[in-house]
Amino acid sequence: RATGGNPLFLRELVGALHDAGTYASTVSASAIHEVGPAAISRFVLHRLERLGPAATDLARAVAILGGDAELVPAAQIAELTVEEARTAADVLSQSEILSVDQRLGFIHPVVQAAVYESLLPGERAARHLAAARLLAESQVAPERVATHLLKAPPSADVRWIQILRAAAAGSAARGDPRTAAAYLRRALEEPLDDPARSGLLCDLGRWETATDNYQAAETHLLAAIETPADPEIHVRAAIWLGRWAIAHGGPVDARRALDTQLVQLSAVEGERALELEAEMLGLVQLHASLRHLVPERLAEFQRRAAGNPRFERMARIHAACEQMVQGGPAAE
Repeated sequence: RATGGNPLFLRELVGALHDAGTYASTVSASAIHEVGPAAISRFVLHRLERLGPAATDLARAVAILGGDAELVPAAQIAELTVEEARTAADVLSQSEILSVDQRLGFIHPVVQAAVYESLLPGERAARHLAAARLLAESQVAPERVATHLLKAPPSADVRWIQILRAAAAGSAARGDPRTAAAYLRRALEEPLDDPARSGLLCDLGRWETATDNYQAAETHLLAAIETPADPEIHVRAAIWLGRWAIAHGGPVDARRALDTQLVQLSAVEGERALELEAEMLGLVQLHASLRHLVPERLAEFQRRAAGNPRFERMARIHAACEQMVQGGPAAE
């Protein structure tokens, strides 16, 4: 798959794997994509050099865009006219480097990796930033833009924060909190006012909790609470700090999470206060070091929930759970 069956690439790749002491096994198969580009690079770059600067620039642009690239954005990144890019694409196709159909793509994945790795880090980052700008102007899915932003330097473009947050939300909705967290970490590198920073830190801590990255989650959730912002953001961060403490924290962490939630409770009212009370009750019920506080917190939640049908039902559920824990009558 890596060489597309090209005998020259295959010979070089097998030789490089042998020199690296890598022998045939399922486990070592991943080494092909690590060793391959270096082994093939000198052949590929020499061939591109013979094809001329336009072909080289277009090949590098396609390597940056990844997958199947459209001709127009590839031409713009390569700083070629569309006609120059079309001619270069034909040359690359005849040389069996690119496949040219409706889109442009490398025939051999190992060649794409070799071309990509031939770019100096600064040039690679600049081209990813250019790709992000072009794709953002084309209004493609946020994830396509965000993929390039992960490899591009901060540029103080106000669009990036919104795009990265949208991409993070999309990843999280598809059950991929790890990628969501990566997008938000990148967003934090852009200039942000305090409320925006606090909101990003809160969401980042949430997705880091979901990926068991507990140390980073605690740091970011506490920072979200300490950064000036709307109380609503601080409440959300406090809620997730409590859930973090249930999943990971020791007695000291759980107590701090509870104290944080109590502080935030004074800043809100109505159903948001009831939601925070319910979170606090869940924390003291589920963390052994806080179990002695259950009667007090349950009574307080029942008092606050009185008259609110939704939260009254929640209070009855919590009370029933406590009866179960205490070995109360099954019928009750």
